[in-house]
Amino acid sequence: MNLLPDMNLLHDMKKNLRMMKRSLLPAGFFLCTFLAGCEEPIDMDVAEYLPDAVVFEGVVTNESVPCFFRLTRPLSLSASDDTPYEGIDDARMVLTDVTEDVEDTLALVSSYRSDWGRVYFHYYNYFTQANDTLWVRSEVVHPRAGIYVTTKIRGTEGHSYKLDIYHGGKHYRSDVQKMEPALDITDMTYQLVDLGAKGKSPAPCISFTNPPGPNYYLFDHDMYPFRLSNGESRFYRLLDSGKFWTYSIVKDDYLEEEVKDFIIADGENAYGYGPGWNYFASDSIFVMAQTISKSCYDVYHRMIDQLRTDGGAYTPMPSDIRSNISGGNVYGCFRVSAVSVKGVAVR
Repeated sequence: MNLLPDMNLLHDMKKNLRMMKRSLLPAGFFLCTFLAGCEEPIDMDVAEYLPDAVVFEGVVTNESVPCFFRLTRPLSLSASDDTPYEGIDDARMVLTDVTEDVEDTLALVSSYRSDWGRVYFHYYNYFTQANDTLWVRSEVVHPRAGIYVTTKIRGTEGHSYKLDIYHGGKHYRSDVQKMEPALDITDMTYQLVDLGAKGKSPAPCISFTNPPGPNYYLFDHDMYPFRLSNGESRFYRLLDSGKFWTYSIVKDDYLEEEVKDFIIADGENAYGYGPGWNYFASDSIFVMAQTISKSCYDVYHRMIDQLRTDGGAYTPMPSDIRSNISGGNVYGCFRVSAVSVKGVAVR
């Protein structure tokens, strides 16, 4: 699943909700801050405010290869297309394994829409030495999606990585991130927990070994397994974005070495519901634990702070949430993560 909120949500809000505060939430991350007090309607156009912005999506993990990345730009919301973003297909993206001093110039994934409502993506899989084709529904993504794929680098625990993007005469640079070892999840339960004002509710809890810190984690949950061995699932996860951001970020300042029954609290979402409201009603639930860098934790923390800001008189106004990629008007987060998954039956 993608780590950005639904990129079409801003477009839908533009169509359906014209009463908004005069505060700009930048492209790619942005759910909108709703009206706390009545003000005049505005016609917000992302492309007008962010004409040179680029949005980066993607992650290097220890999962099966290849890795997919996406680079887009905001379109005018008055455009005839039904998405406010278009892919950037003329960039040069270079992923570097700093540990082994190996550079990988990512290959562009070609795409086209069929007559029966599918978008097909074609690329040469250098790891299997064969041509691969993947498809999605056209309402999910459009051709010229700005998707790039690795050709030689694998995500390896203990290795450090960086990303360089060259586009429009600009050079965007990520920080260098080390892939910390995957979290050792020793147990998982689904039990009744206290969610504060929301009362008690069943929720997924995990036990794990927390190595010497500082450590930073990102947790996600789903009713289906995340299929670590299936490279195709990573492609679909990149393109799949819902209106609900079901992620939690944690730093281990107050965690013991052996953590018992840690509650997986889901993150914020477009409609203002807080953690714990949308655990899936299913026969099973799976938790994905990912190690992340401090720079990623800081980006996500600022995202959550902005999503919680209601724009009222006694709260800070939303601020631009910039990437950990420098060099220009970039949104998104370059992330390196080791991944572990555990599931449990809930009925």
